[in-house]
Amino acid sequence: MDKINSVVAPQVARPPREWELQTAGLMVVVAFATVLCMLFVATDLAIGSSVGSDGMDRMSPLVAWVVQHYEALSGLLTLLGFAYIVGFI
Repeated sequence: MDKINSVVAPQVARPPREWELQTAGLMVVVAFATVLCMLFVATDLAIGSSVGSDGMDRMSPLVAWVVQHYEALSGLLTLLGFAYIVGFI
């Protein structure tokens, strides 16, 4: 097999480094928003289970914390959504 001569071989085009950092930032935003949404779903299921059993199932400390800070967490989720839209544009 012939070896490729690096002087003759064409250079491969690649996106600017700035795009790679922005893409990584968007992936972090999407991952964090996904984890936050999964936390909300698990909290809703735990609250439904607790209400359905007339309070016999105690809520975990994590569920109680999410319930106490629901407005701040939902605001954070909204902010992450706007950050994703602005970053994508």
